[in-house]
Amino acid sequence: MAPQLGASAAKKRRVTEEAAAAAAEEGDPILALPEDLQLRILSLLPLKSAIRTGALSTRWRALWARRWPAPSSLDLHLRSGVDDPDRLLGLLHRRGRRHLDRFVLTFHFGEYRRRRLPHRYFGDEDIRRCLGYTAACDAKDLHLDIADHFMSTVSMLRFPAACPRLARLSLLRVGNVTFGYSLRSDAYATLEVVQIHSAHSVDINHLLPACPRLRTLDLRDCEFLDTSDEIYATSPQGRLRSLTVAECNRVTQLYAGMASGLRSFRLSSALLPIYEIAATAQPDDLYICLRGPCISYPLKHWIQALPNLANLMVLTICSIALRVGPL
Repeated sequence: MAPQLGASAAKKRRVTEEAAAAAAEEGDPILALPEDLQLRILSLLPLKSAIRTGALSTRWRALWARRWPAPSSLDLHLRSGVDDPDRLLGLLHRRGRRHLDRFVLTFHFGEYRRRRLPHRYFGDEDIRRCLGYTAACDAKDLHLDIADHFMSTVSMLRFPAACPRLARLSLLRVGNVTFGYSLRSDAYATLEVVQIHSAHSVDINHLLPACPRLRTLDLRDCEFLDTSDEIYATSPQGRLRSLTVAECNRVTQLYAGMASGLRSFRLSSALLPIYEIAATAQPDDLYICLRGPCISYPLKHWIQALPNLANLMVLTICSIALRVGPL
C-alpha cells in the first residue's frame, strides 16, 4: 500500500507543477515577445542564469534548446543531379534570415551519364534564390565556384539589385554574370574586393559605379567584359588601390583615370589595350605583359602613359617589342 500512496503523491505533485508552469507561462510577458527577441534576451544572460530559466516553464526549456544561433558561415558543396536543389532551398528557408558572415557555394562536376537521376539538375533560378538569400542575410563575403563545366557554360547569374552589406565578392568559373542596368550609386555600398576569374561574360561596368568603397578589382580569364570591350574602373572617392586585368584578351581600353590612390597595377593581354591611369597615382607594384606586336605605337607609348613612378618598388615589363627595338 505504501508504494501506491507514494506514486499517488508523486503524480499529484507533478500535476501541481505542470499547473503552476502553465500559470507562469500565461503570466510571463516575455513569452509574448517574438522568438528572435526572446533568444536575444536569453543570450544576454549569464550562462547559469540562462540555464535556470528552463525551470520556469516548458516553453523556456524549448527556447534554451534553440539558444545557440545558426552558424554565421555556410560552406556548401553540391553536385548537380546528385544533390537535391529543393532540399537546399528548404534548409535555407528553415534557417531564416539570420546574419551571414560568409557564404560559399561550390558546384562540383555532377552526374550526367545516367538517364534516371534521383533529383533534378540545379538551374539558374536555384542559384538566383541563393544569391537573393545572401543579400537578405546581409552576407559580408560571397564566394561562388561553378567547377561543373556544363553548368558554368550555360549559367546565367543575375545578382540582386542591392547587396548593402557585401564586402567581398569572388566568382570563379562562372558563365554569364549580370548586375542589372539601373543600380543605385550605393547598391553595393560596402563592397571593397571584387575577384572574377574564368567567366564567359560579365557586365562589369554596371557594377563598378555602384561600389563607392571598392579597393581591389581583380579580373582574370574573362572572355567578355561588357559589350564595348572597355573597362571603366571608376572610383569616385579615389579608393581603388589594386587593379588587375589579366588574360581578358578582348579588352581594348582600360580607364582608371579617377583612381588617384592606385598602388598596384597589373595588366596582361594578348592585345595592346589602351589604358589611362590617374596622373596623381603613385604605384609601387607595376606589371605589364603585352604579347601583341607594337604596330601602331612603339612600346614607349604605353610606358609614357604611366603616372609618377617615384614610389615604384617592383617593375615587370614583358613584350615582344623588347626584342626588336628600343623603348
